[in-house]
Amino acid sequence: MDSDSKSERTLGLFGIGETERELGDLLGRRVDLVTDAAIEESRNYTRRKAILEFAQVVNCA
Repeated sequence: MDSDSKSERTLGLFGIGETERELGDLLGRRVDLVTDAAIEESRNYTRRKAILEFAQVVNCA
């Protein structure tokens, strides 16, 4: 989930929750959204590395 910090939109807790629900409804499966900062600050090196290695932009609007 690469993002340019200048164009990154801040959703807030309720916005993230609503977006998760909407994506889950569209995809028919559970969706977890986290911020770039949460991943980068994670103490779990293995998970952080795996996520950042395979992250990709899905939609830049």
